[in-house]
Amino acid sequence: MKIHNEKETYARVQKKSKQQLQQTIQALITSEDPESIEDDLDLTEEEIIANRKIRRARRHKNRKYGLRNFEDN
Repeated sequence: MKIHNEKETYARVQKKSKQQLQQTIQALITSEDPESIEDDLDLTEEEIIANRKIRRARRHKNRKYGLRNFEDN
């Protein structure tokens, strides 16, 4: 269940970042002030925490499978 929630969070963050990228590209095409665009690129604390949890889960999984051969002996 926890992995499923993290996958949903990851997908939501990826979708939002793609939307932000498209908005930034559109803003640059319409030649808005570039400095005002940079303010919109900051990640929220929730997104940063979600990314950190996903990285930790992935790292734990890799360590677990990497140590599997040593635990059998």
